[in-house]
Amino acid sequence: MRKFLVSSVVAGMLCVTLANAEVYATVDGQKVTEKDMEFFKQVIPGFDFDKLSKQDKEMAINQLIERKLALLAAKKDKIDNTKEYKEALNMIRNNLAIDLWVKQQQQKFASEVKIGKEDAKKFYDSNKNLFIEQQAQARMIVVKTEKEAQDIINDLKKKKGDALLKAFIEMANKKSIDPGVQKSQNGGDLGTVNRNQMLPQFTEAVFGLKPGSITTEPIQTEAGYHIIYLQDKTEPKTISFDQAQTVIENNLKNQKVGEMLQQEMAEMRKKAKVKVEPIK
Repeated sequence: MRKFLVSSVVAGMLCVTLANAEVYATVDGQKVTEKDMEFFKQVIPGFDFDKLSKQDKEMAINQLIERKLALLAAKKDKIDNTKEYKEALNMIRNNLAIDLWVKQQQQKFASEVKIGKEDAKKFYDSNKNLFIEQQAQARMIVVKTEKEAQDIINDLKKKKGDALLKAFIEMANKKSIDPGVQKSQNGGDLGTVNRNQMLPQFTEAVFGLKPGSITTEPIQTEAGYHIIYLQDKTEPKTISFDQAQTVIENNLKNQKVGEMLQQEMAEMRKKAKVKVEPIK
């Protein structure tokens, strides 16, 4: 009798929850509810239907109606019986199994890894350049060859002050090949760049400049040869070890877990019979 009463209470709570779920539309008797909104949350980080404008809410609901129509049509056509559906579903299952296994291994290794204050302090002392906060306003020109970059530098070095800035902008608009540089509008403007987010080869070159000057040697990357103009920079501020300790410990732990997972995979491969076919 007690079991029946408990079950009745749970069932009643479930009915209340479902009854209170907001219904946005009905398609051939099928309700479009808040549960359907989960689709947007999966593809749009931070999606919040309640914060949308009325027009955007209507667009979202109409998309869900279309999805519901497509689902009803798929069921009518018995898509779930097709070979393509079964193959796709099997792939999803396999990927999910892999993801969950990896997650379980990471959790297991994480419970075994111990990163202490000494480990974090050693990393901090060996990488103090990573713990300097500084920003710069800069512009960049990128060309294909070192000779072209050096020719541009030689030409720009003849100019000073506003004349240098003007010439740099014109050269960026005309010569720069990097699609990431806003050359067509802002003359190679990079906006605000953070010291600890730049490639190592740029950090010293950029933050070693005086405002209103350019790099006198081309900086080579896979994209080409770079010339930097520094407009302004903030004063450097060192992040203390106490401020950085938790972040360092977490990063070191994640790194160690990754290494342990790779080792686990290597051991599994040794035990397995693996044959790699010739690459055509």
